[in-house]
Amino acid sequence: MGLLTSVAKVCLKLEKCGIEYMISGSFALGAYATPRSRNDVDLVVNIKNEQVEFLIKEFPEEEYYLNSDTVKTEVRSKGFFNIIDKISGNKIDFIVLKDHTFKQ
Repeated sequence: MGLLTSVAKVCLKLEKCGIEYMISGSFALGAYATPRSRNDVDLVVNIKNEQVEFLIKEFPEEEYYLNSDTVKTEVRSKGFFNIIDKISGNKIDFIVLKDHTFKQ
């Protein structure tokens, strides 16, 4: 399975959970500039605490590597976590949207 297929599957799962997201990083850059080699995809996600359990259930351990404790901690601290598709080996990085506006 290609990276694009993995991203599509993950995005559908996020939509099912009602989680807003934005594709970022080199994967998104490829749509606007010369594509670069990429081994993963970065998603900025607006995950609410009440959505965490739904998200975890969407990625069963038979198909994905996802550390549920890390997800819970990183959503609370507005950090980041990743999942790995066990079949393809593709990695998706989740960057939790911060509560503040961008500062220089």
